[in-house]
Amino acid sequence: MSSFNIAMKKDSKLIELLEKIDKRRSYYLYIASCYFTIEGATKLLDRLYDTFKLDEVEIYIDKKSALKIGQKALQVWQDDYEGLTLYTVSHAGLFHSKAFALVRYDDNEEVVGGSLVVGSANLTGNGISSKFGNIECLLSTQEVTEISDFVESLEELDWKELCKLETF
Repeated sequence: MSSFNIAMKKDSKLIELLEKIDKRRSYYLYIASCYFTIEGATKLLDRLYDTFKLDEVEIYIDKKSALKIGQKALQVWQDDYEGLTLYTVSHAGLFHSKAFALVRYDDNEEVVGGSLVVGSANLTGNGISSKFGNIECLLSTQEVTEISDFVESLEELDWKELCKLETF
């Protein structure tokens, strides 16, 4: 089942949509965002780490956002979070995705549960945490096939780990 929401107080709404899961379980967190700020990402990640049991976190951002912030600043930020890996995505245009997924895997690394929220919210202060920033539309689902398709689509991207940002 999917649900659609207009989110004014975004970080609370995003977490509310994501938490339609069994919170006793551990999850992988995947975030894809075109625009990214350390401030916005920090506010959201701190809330997510406090709310959910996270085994690993993967964040995919557009290489232009990463280059604007700088590899060194992003590396220092990434090192503050255990299990976090930041990837930069290269594309001729703009990597314009905005999605947040909590994914539970079985022993065979098959997706068996979770929650996926897709919408217009970037991983920035105005996109995620500001009450007075952008108005964001969010669509959520707990359908395993849709969650699995999202994770598979991340694997198909032209991405590099943060340490290789300058090679783009």
